[in-house]
Formats: sequence, structure tokens, C-alpha cells
Amino acid sequence: LRGSMGIGHCRYPTAGGSSCAEAQPLYTNYPYGLCISHNGNLTNAHALTLQVEAICRHVNTQSDSELLLNIFSEALSKVRTEGSDSLDSDAIFYACSVVFKKCIGGFAVAILINNVGVVCFRDPLGIRPLMYGQREQPGGLADYAIGSESVGIDTVTDASSRHFELVRDIAPGEAVFFPKGGMPPIARQCVPSARLCPCLFEYVY
Repeated sequence: LRGSMGIGHCRYPTAGGSSCAEAQPLYTNYPYGLCISHNGNLTNAHALTLQVEAICRHVNTQSDSELLLNIFSEALSKVRTEGSDSLDSDAIFYACSVVFKKCIGGFAVAILINNVGVVCFRDPLGIRPLMYGQREQPGGLADYAIGSESVGIDTVTDASSRHFELVRDIAPGEAVFFPKGGMPPIARQCVPSARLCPCLFEYVY
């Protein structure tokens, strides 16, 4: 793979259809280049569709992931400095908090922000799993891998067969921002009332 960061997704449709248009990652170029990888289901998708269309944003698929991406990107646009492409973690966490307020259901999300980094967050009940691992690099930097299954992180190696070490689960209602360049991640609890109520199937699976 080329580049210093990326996201992917193995989709079987639990919402929307199975067309190529709904294959993730999904992309929008406003207000930044944003790509989303989303595991879960939003139970208020119909109401979200009306909200997204009311702010003149196009909904091109039946995927609830597209709705989540639009809500995040619209919130990010509200805190963007006019005439500037700079973006700090406070702005990113603000956009995450808006998603938490508007989206109902179980979701584990990774959003790549072009030339900025990757932000991950998990629904306030922790229904869907999300975790990250780390691989040390020279100079105090590190590579990071995020996944919904620890086995996915365990099996990733580089050309020297160096593995990632699992760090921890991302907590319910928490967002973690991974800046580009291998800088340490920045975490923030966006939903103080969050509590862990995971899907039983995830344990069986």
C-alpha cells in the first residue's frame, strides 16, 4: 500500500443495499477530504436523512454510513477557520460530539481526514467494538492500527515482520485522534454519561 495512512472496510450490508456505490470507505470533499469506514447501524436513519437534505447536502445512497459522514463533515465546517485549511483536535472532537448527539444506534467509526490524520470513535453504549494497536518507530514516533477485532491488529506486519501490540479498547463515547506522522494519539471522552453495554453477539463471535 502506498501512502502513510489509510482506512478499509469489509462490508456485508446490514443497512442500505449491496451496490458498489455503497462500498466503503465513502468519501466527501467538503470541508476537507474525508473518508469513512463504519461498522454498525443507525436506528434513526430516516430522521437523519431529512436533516441532511434540509441543509442542502446530497444523499446518494441508502447507506446510514453516508448520513454519519455528512453529519460529521457539516459539523466540521462550522468550526473551520475562514480561508484556512488548518484543523486542530478541538475542532475534530467537536464534530464527533455532534455525531454523538444526533446519531442513535451502535457504531464504531474511523474517519480519515486528508493530510491531517484519522479519528476513531465508538457509540456511547459501546455496542460495536473498536480498539487500536501500536508499533514503535525510531525517534519516539509510532505506527498505529485501528480495528474492530484484535486479531486484525495482531496479524499486521511490516517488511521486517514486526507486529503491532494491542494498546486498548476505545471506550464507549470516546474519540481518539491519530495525527499524521506517527505522533501520539489524542483521546477525549465526548459523552460523560457513556457506559459499556456491548452486543452479546460480539462476545460469541
